[in-house]
Amino acid sequence: MTVGTLPVRDSKGALSGEVVYTSYVVEGKDRPVTFAFNGGPGAASVYLNLGAIGPKRVAFGAEGQSASDPATLMDNPGTWLDFTDLVFIDPIGTGFSRSLVSEEESKKQFYGPDQDIAYLSRNIYDWLVKNGRLQSRKYIVGESYGGIADPG
Repeated sequence: MTVGTLPVRDSKGALSGEVVYTSYVVEGKDRPVTFAFNGGPGAASVYLNLGAIGPKRVAFGAEGQSASDPATLMDNPGTWLDFTDLVFIDPIGTGFSRSLVSEEESKKQFYGPDQDIAYLSRNIYDWLVKNGRLQSRKYIVGESYGGIADPG
């Protein structure tokens, strides 16, 4: 597992944000890589990581049990890591990803469909380059970010 940051730069090349990712990479030839985003704004990828497709999951107990019962970290038998490497990405404003510019400038640079496409696609490209994975098959999964939606 690797937790890291990817820089976000404005049109003049100045650092304007940092996107945090968590990746799981398994040695093996021709493995695809899947980039996972949760819903947003405001929802980090941790829910997909520890609640759905990551190698571990958190069990919170059965319905009706006390909310103060401890959560338990366990292996996830349904992980996708068996057939794809996983990169969980937190868009700006979710998880530990942060804007480094004013609130007004953040709205212009990070919050909207066009902005998401611009900086997050660059972050995916940067991760692929940094990890020597440009030739890998690539997939995107998500709930709202990166997910399939019915526009009508």
